Order: sequence, then C-alpha cells, then structure tokens
Amino acid sequence: MANCIERNAQGGPCQMPTLHDSDRCWSHDPRNRGKAREARRLGGRNRQAVPSAEPPPVNVESPKGLQALLRYSLEEVLRQPNSVQRAQTTGSLLRVGLELFQQGEMMRELEARIQALEAPTGDNDIAAKVRAALFQMDESMNSAAAE
Repeated sequence: MANCIERNAQGGPCQMPTLHDSDRCWSHDPRNRGKAREARRLGGRNRQAVPSAEPPPVNVESPKGLQALLRYSLEEVLRQPNSVQRAQTTGSLLRVGLELFQQGEMMRELEARIQALEAPTGDNDIAAKVRAALFQMDESMNSAAAE
C-alpha cells in the first residue's frame, strides 16, 4: 500500500497509508477536512490531564503534609491512561513513599530509645545513683579536708 503524498507538520513526507480511492491518507484527504480538524481538536482536549480534585494544602515541613501530597500525586498519576511514563512516575512516587516510610520508622525507633533513656526507672535510676555517689564523694572529701 502506498503512503500519502502530503507533508507532515515537520515538513517531511506523511507516512500514513492512503485511502483505497485516494492518493492521500484520511487526515489529508480533502473530503475529511472538517472531520480531521474536529478529531485533532478533540484529541488534544481528551489528552488534557484534569486533576480530580483540588490538591491538599501542602506543608512540606511535616511528614503528614508530605504523605498527603504523595498520596494525592499517586492517585492523580494512577487515573491517567496506562503508559510507560505513568509506570515510571508511579515507580518514582512509590520509591519516595518507601523512603518516607523508612525514615518515619527510624524516627519512631529513635524517639522510643530517647524516651527510654530519659525515663526515670525508680531504684534503677542511673542518673540519681550517679548524683548520690558524687554527693557522697563530695561529702567525704569535705570531711577529710576539714580534719
């Protein structure tokens, strides 16, 4: 089958096959001029990405704000038609989400450790024992110096 005799938008030959009764493709055939124009207009409009809702207010200084933005972004990407670009973007967002999750887990673990170190433990309170030992040493040194 022959290719269309017209030129494409870049000035090169149109690579589309011709109609069976014409030397032009469907887009370049004068009989389809109005339909082709409408198809181009609708095609551009149909490819427009329209957000499903207003994005959440973003507070990038808080983990919750970052999580909300990440969730919104991932939902918007997954609404798009399946494509290589969508798959790559989804993978990138999931990687960022995993890093956020791991950072959050590490922060929770460190906070728990700090609380455990700072919490008084009654008779086993190390800080109190150290203070008492230092006080006793100070008392004994003062009494020895007084003699």
